[in-house]
Amino acid sequence: MNNPIPSPAPNVAAAVGDTAHPPAAAPSATVAKPDSAISPQNIDIQDARMRIEQARHEHNRYGVEIQKKFSLAAACIVLVLVGAPLALRFPTGGVGLVFGVSFVVFSIYYVGLIGGEALSDKDIISPFWAMWAANVILTGVGLVLLARMGRESATSRGGDLSELTDALRASVAKVGRLVGFHGERRHRTA
Repeated sequence: MNNPIPSPAPNVAAAVGDTAHPPAAAPSATVAKPDSAISPQNIDIQDARMRIEQARHEHNRYGVEIQKKFSLAAACIVLVLVGAPLALRFPTGGVGLVFGVSFVVFSIYYVGLIGGEALSDKDIISPFWAMWAANVILTGVGLVLLARMGRESATSRGGDLSELTDALRASVAKVGRLVGFHGERRHRTA
């Protein structure tokens, strides 16, 4: 039978140089007061707050998913409101212009959805506005484009990217004249 050898007393171990059994620390002279912040009631309150926060997070996450289902369905109408006036504005723009504008519009919509979801997860905005803000903004842009459809000048050749840059240049020159900047006017020769 293997009997364990008792360890020497702390003062003997220190005298002999036993490093496996260091001397025990002397008890402190002051008695530690119980910490009032770690009472069972405070632990229960902190636990309840943590569960409420987790429930709020879950509520927002599920609310975002519900609103996302409806907002993605409505996105079809919103993207048509934006795409149709753009397509009619530049009928001979070519495939590159169509792909480029489609990519930009879809990227704006997608960033709006992902950003809204992140803001709702952090409890900054409500799940409804997180998912519907991109639809509301693009609907406004689409309605402005629809309202301006009849005001463009009609040409026999159709619109292209140079017509857009000419319109932007004219708008900037008009704003410049309003603020008092009179730059040189360039006349186009055809």
